[in-house]
Amino acid sequence: MLPLIPFAFGFIAVVAAFVLAHRLRELEGVLNQAGWEKDRRVKGIVWQMPDPTEEAETQKKHMLEWVFATPEWMHKDKKAVRLVFWLRISFLVSNVAGLVFMFLAFTNQ
Repeated sequence: MLPLIPFAFGFIAVVAAFVLAHRLRELEGVLNQAGWEKDRRVKGIVWQMPDPTEEAETQKKHMLEWVFATPEWMHKDKKAVRLVFWLRISFLVSNVAGLVFMFLAFTNQ
């Protein structure tokens, strides 16, 4: 029962991270049109480009880039800065929750 608590926190944090990444992707389309066009107008997690594998790779690439570095276009918008802050928090929470879940799952045997 105890390992389910960090699993639930981790699951909620992962869902939040995907929602935040989607919102940032929408903002990129408005604030950084050139970068969005270069990425072939990736719209989010649900919508598909002609090659879904390429879209998934682009989405993962940007999500990780945005966790570790803030692009120049985000500095110009307070909403984007706030969203990337919460993206980083949810990324951290999901990783810590995953580690705690694994620790509890393997030590409670």
